[in-house]
Amino acid sequence: FPTIEQAILNDSDTSFFELCLGAWVIFIQQALENNVLNDPKKTDFQQTKSRDVKVLTEAYLRIANADQFIFFSHPKFIASVCKHAKDIQEYGVQFCLDQIV
Repeated sequence: FPTIEQAILNDSDTSFFELCLGAWVIFIQQALENNVLNDPKKTDFQQTKSRDVKVLTEAYLRIANADQFIFFSHPKFIASVCKHAKDIQEYGVQFCLDQIV
């Protein structure tokens, strides 16, 4: 998270970070659905009962303490994370990688 924060403060390209966080959101969601999440905060993640990607993204990031960083309140960054998460759900990771590379 500090690296993402620094990239935003430096006005650097954050596309890869946005994709990574979007993929992480979908990973957590799918691991919970398949009951294979091995995480000390599993119970916290399980309490998020939504199918909405924006709700999941914000809740999961909050659980991971990302709300302490400015990117959490950066609307453009979070919107891009959500878009990547939706695209991963619909088209897969490879499609999303091809879009930013």
